Amino acid sequence: MDRLVLQEKLQNQGVVCCEKLCKIHNFRKLNRGEKTMKQFAVIVSSHGEVETPRFSAYRDQIRHIFHHASAYMHIPKLAMNIIPVFGGAMMLMKHKTTGYISPYNAITRKQAEKLREHLSALVSNAPFTLDVFTTFETTPPYTEEAMAEAMQKYHGVIVLVMNPIDGELSCGTLCKFALKEFSAQELAKLTVLGGLWRDEELAQTYCEHIIEQAQRVKIEGKAGLALIMHGTVLARKDGTPVSFRNGLKETEAFYARLHALLSADKRHHFSEIAVGYLNHAVGGKWTTPTFKETVEHFKKRGVETMMAFASGYFADSSETQHAAEDMLKAGFKQAYYIPCVNASDAFASYLARRVSRAAHALLKRQEMYEPHVKQETAKLSSYPR
Repeated sequence: MDRLVLQEKLQNQGVVCCEKLCKIHNFRKLNRGEKTMKQFAVIVSSHGEVETPRFSAYRDQIRHIFHHASAYMHIPKLAMNIIPVFGGAMMLMKHKTTGYISPYNAITRKQAEKLREHLSALVSNAPFTLDVFTTFETTPPYTEEAMAEAMQKYHGVIVLVMNPIDGELSCGTLCKFALKEFSAQELAKLTVLGGLWRDEELAQTYCEHIIEQAQRVKIEGKAGLALIMHGTVLARKDGTPVSFRNGLKETEAFYARLHALLSADKRHHFSEIAVGYLNHAVGGKWTTPTFKETVEHFKKRGVETMMAFASGYFADSSETQHAAEDMLKAGFKQAYYIPCVNASDAFASYLARRVSRAAHALLKRQEMYEPHVKQETAKLSSYPR
């Protein structure tokens, strides 16, 4: 079909956008075996927290959390039905009492904006384009829905999991969804970018961020640094170890690397660096020491200046901010919470390099299996954009 026929077809459909015309023309070119600019979707996926305080929003988030967790641990049906309702009501009452609204989703959107800026410069001459979207696993817009839609509209989909630690309850959930919902040809178009805990670039970025922030604080007496990690369930209530991959080994390895890097760096004055876990109150036995236990440990050790950094998180959330409040009230001479990397340029630059490498690898993989990609691309012409 030549360009004029395509244009007439689009005009008959009420579509006159030249950009859409060119994109569909490119899809046709690919089917004829000609080279074209590939279009990849980059889905920035965070856990998500309620930012519009309504009962239905809190209830629905808890339902999504339970839905994901129930794939790996037993949750009684009665609890699945009742707890979201009571939990939603309690969270709404708490908001009315404190006025607290989580910054988590807003920070994630800023991270995606920064990523988009850095990618625009990094891949300006690449044989593909990257469209960046912000999604969440437990609040709208939902990651799984965005993955399904992008799979129909793009040549490839890169899901960037905004969590440094791999586990069944983080990126494992998205991989399980993909294996269930997508065909083999569609899976060839998908990359789930996780495993960031093993990346030396991330560890270095974290350490530079910690030291830069720590140098702004006037140290009084003995100083201690707590590296806050997201806790994980180790065993059920009856003591039986969990059978799913809970991310414990990854968390411990990531903490060990950060501890080693910081211990070898002479630009700070921490006499002790320790881990502290933020756990949930349900599910069985969780990781230790908790962050509160680490705070008490520092007090017993005579620490007068305490700092904390949430190394198990990419963005500040209700969990990290409440932990910071606990530390500030603990009675140290000096207490300072180092913000997460959030939307810093250094972190966005790191993510852009990772996404760029993933996009080039995805392109190379598709070129190796081009016949299969062509079959899927043929469907794209029916999706004007």
